[in-house]
Amino acid sequence: MSKMRLGRIIVCLLAVILSMSAVMPMRAQSAAENDCITAAEQREARELVEQFNKKFVETNDIAPLIKDYFVPDFATRLGQHADTLPFTLIDWKDTSAPPAASDLQQFYVASTNVLHMLFPLGADAMRKHRERGDQQEPKLAEILPPAALELVLSDPLLRAWAVDEEEESKQNVPATNELGDAGNDDKQDADDAHRIENTAQLCHYTELCEQLAKILHEHLAAHPISFEREAVSDGVESESDDGASFDPNKIEMFEHARMLSDEFYGYPKGTRLICANVGMLHVEIVRVDDKLRILSVYLIIE
Repeated sequence: MSKMRLGRIIVCLLAVILSMSAVMPMRAQSAAENDCITAAEQREARELVEQFNKKFVETNDIAPLIKDYFVPDFATRLGQHADTLPFTLIDWKDTSAPPAASDLQQFYVASTNVLHMLFPLGADAMRKHRERGDQQEPKLAEILPPAALELVLSDPLLRAWAVDEEEESKQNVPATNELGDAGNDDKQDADDAHRIENTAQLCHYTELCEQLAKILHEHLAAHPISFEREAVSDGVESESDDGASFDPNKIEMFEHARMLSDEFYGYPKGTRLICANVGMLHVEIVRVDDKLRILSVYLIIE
């Protein structure tokens, strides 16, 4: 996942969404597959996820939902081995100044909002391709509105995350190295070079993600995307494997609790989690003071 670029992430998600019941993030591999979730836990967890997702779909802003639905100390846990997207984009080098919890949460909010809005845009672009008989993956320019594309291509790191070399050549976009210079001949693990390394970069790219989220939010408000299945002549809903039937409101609860096989967001190995897939997001739930709270929400790309 750490080497997957944003454009590929969108396409990957279109395939992943089709078999979400079989997808299980590696961070939460079960150590006890028979640890069934009780009916009461299922009801409590589903109610929590439904309330959270309803507001997230309506607002495309996860910021106010963290206080209402997440573990109380969520921000402080973000720097504790939370190696899920978007934190795989961070490779901190400044040992004298570790990232502040508030900065990490702001980055999480901005980037998660962007990714949440990118998926329906990508799925819609894929659907349009299939409707006209085109089996090619949509280009980034077909997914992003013009203002968003301009912002992404204007910054070397955002462009590195979003556009691979093949797409750069197709779009006539000059290839860049980690410093933003054209014509980089050094291919030594270039993807790993495109990471946030210090506070200045973290704040800079948080601001860019916030700008991008604002553009995408305004675009989706003006051009809403519907993924309702179309009825065919015999009255049966049509099925599709290209993202056309993507439903951001679909919630799939896991039947078994998951025992962490390693430390995750500061919780130790053996912690019991309740999991759900919500649209293209994976939700990890933990019990805190006898109440279920969301531990993390991130894209299913493991």
